[in-house]
Amino acid sequence: VQAGAPNVRPRIGGCLRVLMLLAAFGIWWSFRSSRPGDLAPDTAQAQELFQEAADAGHWGAAYAYALLKLEENESEAEPYLRQVVQQGEAPACFLAEYFMHRHGFLPSDSAKEKQLLQQAANLGDPMAA
Repeated sequence: VQAGAPNVRPRIGGCLRVLMLLAAFGIWWSFRSSRPGDLAPDTAQAQELFQEAADAGHWGAAYAYALLKLEENESEAEPYLRQVVQQGEAPACFLAEYFMHRHGFLPSDSAKEKQLLQQAANLGDPMAA
């Protein structure tokens, strides 16, 4: 590495780790849909992988983890929803902000909530329909 050149090595390692976690989830998901008798999905393991990837900065994993947490313990979903709002791409960031309003992490605002759902729906998100 030349003097003054940015050090990208740690960033590449982090990206590779996130990609490996997402690949592991993809494999798990493919087995989940076929459900062979000896390979049941491990939801707890999937949640751990989502959380690890989210904590490493992957907004997609943060979105998936937040949605899981909204069903179990919604207060644990808030930081991950905020991460999606700040870093995510549309329509996920619109839906994350909508969920923040609906679950009391932001003040209730029905006009804003409707606008967020409409923006997500306009981008083709089936959850917003």
